[in-house]
Amino acid sequence: MPFKPRVFQDNVEPWVGDAARDELARACEEYDTVTVAPQKARCIRGMMDVLERDVEEETRRAIMEACGRRCIGAGTLGKPAASSSRRRTWRIC
Repeated sequence: MPFKPRVFQDNVEPWVGDAARDELARACEEYDTVTVAPQKARCIRGMMDVLERDVEEETRRAIMEACGRRCIGAGTLGKPAASSSRRRTWRIC
């Protein structure tokens, strides 16, 4: 499922201060301009670093859950889960 910067910004906006909101907006704009996966991963890591610095853990969890619910469509929710042998572990560094 692709990262959607607008969904992320909408879910973050009520939880962060103005400085963090501006920093996250710049990171989302940068994400929209890059095309290579490692660059996109660095953008997302930068966004998460801002959240980790400026937002408490429970609030970060609520933001990420809200993003996930908005990104997952009804078609995705109705599909069976992949077997454990086929699951991937994603790491952003």
